[in-house]
Amino acid sequence: MPPILKYIAKMKAFNANTNFFMKNLPPESTPNMIIVPMNKHGDGYLCSAYDGRFLRGKMSKAEFHHITVEISRITAHAYSENRVVDLGKVPRKLVWMLVFAYIISVVVLILTFIAVDVN
Repeated sequence: MPPILKYIAKMKAFNANTNFFMKNLPPESTPNMIIVPMNKHGDGYLCSAYDGRFLRGKMSKAEFHHITVEISRITAHAYSENRVVDLGKVPRKLVWMLVFAYIISVVVLILTFIAVDVN
């Protein structure tokens, strides 16, 4: 089997396991910890996840909605910044500098072996 097909098979197995755990073992809110699920894109949170059992008397629905919207905005901004860094390409000048440095180090290594062999 070609390496790419092995990789695809591993990723499918990983996604299947992740989906299984997320569907079968969801975290539950408690009086000390409220779980707010992420949206389907994974870059924000669901504003409709207000749990009246634990939040009633502590926070209104409007406050909860405002907080989740702000946190979703911050999360989306951080996600987009990380995405830009991930997609950024290495400048061509840096690649050539690294190639040059590698060639110089190989030349120095060869000259070192020649110098040791002469003595």
